[in-house]
Amino acid sequence: MGNISLFIGGVQSGFLPASILTEIDPRAMTDAQLTQVITETQDINRIKAHVHEFSQRNDLPLDWFATDIKHFVITGEEPPKTPTGLWERSVLREQRKVLSLTEYKDYALGYIALPTGVTKAMACDRVRGLITATVGDVVYRWDDASVWEFLKTRVEPARTNTHVLIVDKIRDVSVFDKWRDIELVELFKGNVIAVKPNTLDLGILDARRRFVLPAAWNDAEVMDYVIDHVIPPKTGEGDWVHDVERLEKPFPQWTDSELVSLVRGEIALPTGRTMDQAFREMRERWYYKDSATSEEIISDIQELGIDIAKRPVEFLEYEMNNFVTVMEDPASTRIDKAIVHTQFNGAIRRTYKMPLDKFMSSWTILLDFANTYPTLFSGKNIFDGANYANLTNRQMEVYMQSLVLIVNTRQLEDRYSLTSGEFSLLFKMLRDPIAEGKISTYYNV
Repeated sequence: MGNISLFIGGVQSGFLPASILTEIDPRAMTDAQLTQVITETQDINRIKAHVHEFSQRNDLPLDWFATDIKHFVITGEEPPKTPTGLWERSVLREQRKVLSLTEYKDYALGYIALPTGVTKAMACDRVRGLITATVGDVVYRWDDASVWEFLKTRVEPARTNTHVLIVDKIRDVSVFDKWRDIELVELFKGNVIAVKPNTLDLGILDARRRFVLPAAWNDAEVMDYVIDHVIPPKTGEGDWVHDVERLEKPFPQWTDSELVSLVRGEIALPTGRTMDQAFREMRERWYYKDSATSEEIISDIQELGIDIAKRPVEFLEYEMNNFVTVMEDPASTRIDKAIVHTQFNGAIRRTYKMPLDKFMSSWTILLDFANTYPTLFSGKNIFDGANYANLTNRQMEVYMQSLVLIVNTRQLEDRYSLTSGEFSLLFKMLRDPIAEGKISTYYNV
């Protein structure tokens, strides 16, 4: 920088006022006149040409703003620099908009401002490009805060011990099916978070689909499996201990093995249910008298285990044999036949209430049995004494329609040629959608 003569303390005798000098072409002015104009003129915008001329003559840095030059002329002080030696304010930096890595670091440290029109986000994208050679493409997964922190401290953003970024700019805007398996693991461990609209619940749902997991598993079991491949526990009969689907089912929809496991204490009683309700279902399903106590059922389960589920088939066979014996006995009275019709109706009704798999096999047993007694199980003889059975009108209608169905389909070749219309009266009287579904499934209608 050349020597600069400053005329401090006012204008010497014979000098023109600054207001007059500003009208003169600055290139024709002396250094003293330029100094006077710059020093005495308040509005720097009026003398930009004079400032520029003074800067050129004295080889001042092109980074300096006019105000910096004026301050230098008056005080002899240069504008401030950052600790890295950059001018805190720079005309050139303002013009080029794109900064060097050092300038971006000084910005991150709060030493300089970004050029007008350049946002922090724009600057961060530029920094990512500049530091890619140092840290690799992973920088594009860093969030903005991590980029600026790295620029200031050279410390990379935190990762889990499996090298998954705790905060990941791309993962945060990706749906779960774009996440890697290891990222789901870290989510379930609580080491990374799901940013809305992603949620932990949606992550669990994705895991169920991704790993084809049983719908019976609860959320904690899904997460344990993803993290450590832990298989949830089963009962001694092979049912999932914490089956979430079972929680929503009434006891009539539970399997035999689930009821057995409930009594054994291997399955917890669902909230809002009682053991009295469970035992009520067991009595009906397993052909116990209404007077049978829970202690009797528990004792049988302890002795028989899952074989207790054979009771319905055994009793069905007993009822069928008893029905045939009485109905074919010439000595049987109208009352005798009415009694066995009432009992046979109960056997059919309980069969309708069996779980689907047991209904399918039991109904086949019933039809095959009926087919071995074609004379009895015919339209001519099957209804003998039925009108005197101890049944309500609706029960009688259902029973009659059931007998018609048995008679019409006892032969194997007749079982799968019926249409849905042939079941309409039975279903109308039955008023049991679950039983209707079982019958429709059996006859494939």
